[in-house]
Amino acid sequence: MKYVSLSIIAILLVSGCVELSGIFGGDVLSISRKISEEGLKDVVLIKDATSIPRSPALPDQPVLFTFILENVDKAESARSVYVELFNAPLFKAYDQDLGPKSPLCNQGSKCQPDICRKSRPCEIFPGEQRSINFQLLAPTESEIARIKTDTELSYKATYKFKGNLLYTIPVVNQKEIEISQRQGRSIGLTEQVTHGSGPVQIDVQLFGTPYLLSGFSGTFIFNVKNKGKGNIVGSQIETRKLVIEFPLELFAGNSKLIVDGKEFQIQGRYDDVPIFGVGMAFAVRGNLVTGRATENNIEGTIEWFLCKSTGEAGVYYYCNEPKDPVQSCLGSDIIVSSFPSQGTCEQSRSQQTEIINPFAVDLPVQSQSASTEGPRFECRVETNKVKCTNVKPIQLFRDETRTTLRFQISRIVDISEPFKTYLINAYVDYDYELRSSFPITIRPFEK
Repeated sequence: MKYVSLSIIAILLVSGCVELSGIFGGDVLSISRKISEEGLKDVVLIKDATSIPRSPALPDQPVLFTFILENVDKAESARSVYVELFNAPLFKAYDQDLGPKSPLCNQGSKCQPDICRKSRPCEIFPGEQRSINFQLLAPTESEIARIKTDTELSYKATYKFKGNLLYTIPVVNQKEIEISQRQGRSIGLTEQVTHGSGPVQIDVQLFGTPYLLSGFSGTFIFNVKNKGKGNIVGSQIETRKLVIEFPLELFAGNSKLIVDGKEFQIQGRYDDVPIFGVGMAFAVRGNLVTGRATENNIEGTIEWFLCKSTGEAGVYYYCNEPKDPVQSCLGSDIIVSSFPSQGTCEQSRSQQTEIINPFAVDLPVQSQSASTEGPRFECRVETNKVKCTNVKPIQLFRDETRTTLRFQISRIVDISEPFKTYLINAYVDYDYELRSSFPITIRPFEK
């Protein structure tokens, strides 16, 4: 088995042009797709395995089996690292007092390393090496019937690691395409995919057109792949270990995020909004024109009053009947709040709340359909992003996602600029396993 250790961060850059024939704007758009990988895929290495004494060993002789675990990544630690000698035929856990009666390694995992045990895992920092040692005892002459015996010590190292993806995607203004067609000029765009280090990577691509058109829907296809030399434990990504974050500004008013056929309301549109006061306000009036926007499942168009307190970031109060600006929204008047504690418009007024942009107010994210299987992701608004987390394990088959991870934005934001680039982040936290074996011979001493 050959191991190569690199002392620099590897950066692989692949660039190519995207085929645009037959799609809207394909005659004037020029899109370059760049894929870069920062760091190494195999960030943890097993190397320098040996035994003292070296093979062949004598029967009933203490044997030190040792190797090095090295984290070659430059930024991320390998967490919860533990090593197991899961198959060591005939060998025993060396005990000086018990001698030949020492317990066999294969009877209940008796042979444990000196550090990084399953019961006491360790952390290997970037660039760090750990020496792993097993104190073993070779079988007796009678146990091998005085016959030369070739065997193997099979072992594995398991660790936790976090991979990430940065994806920048252009949104193009429809009018800009039409203007470019009239003028006979082209628009150069870049789609950038950047993978972090680690053996497990998240891939992404747009479904259909290779760019997002302002005011239209857009669909993203994500895929988790194992590109290392080891295995993902259980061949799946565990619950709440895969996170995909979309910028909130990518969503147009009244837009939805559709995942596995389940709809999540991201933003609502507010109309006819008078502002009380000049420059500052504590109450806004308008119409909520979206279905099922509150936890009380109020549907259709309703009249509402909204108060936002600058003293408590992100707190919104929806009142279901008109109130004079100096009055409070209390008790049954409040139909939903994005903050767990109840509050009042009076409190907002006393804290001099800023005027709210009526076309960019976050609504609670609600799943609008149900299934016997249930959705694999839950999505919610967090400050300036829409965060989707898997609520069920993501199965892998032949080292990649078995089924499609499909995310559709029902309506991309309307932009006034010719084009604008947005950043999508994704993270995956996983358990990874490396396996190896060490050949060793037990040979009786010939007198």
